[in-house]
Amino acid sequence: MDIKKLMAISSILHMTLGTLGMLCITSISTAGVISMCVAHGFTALALFLVAGCIVGAANVRCASYLLLLGTSSTAARALLFLMCWTNLAFPWSFSFIAELYLLLGIL
Repeated sequence: MDIKKLMAISSILHMTLGTLGMLCITSISTAGVISMCVAHGFTALALFLVAGCIVGAANVRCASYLLLLGTSSTAARALLFLMCWTNLAFPWSFSFIAELYLLLGIL
């Protein structure tokens, strides 16, 4: 699968969760929506930036081949790995706290 399409699907899912949080008009869901927008903005920007650099250097857009390539820098691949974990709401990241607020506000 194309890595940029994979990141776009992830962005759609995050914004769907944010929209659901906006529909539940509580203080904790509002805090979760604001936190999610900020966290998603930083994470998506970093993901697209690093993926663009790696795709430009390796000239491959397939996600399964991307991590196996040795032509890209190790720092860029490490940053891509870190941002992917942050995008997946790794515990104690800002995305995790935002999604926790959203889920508590929705429930």
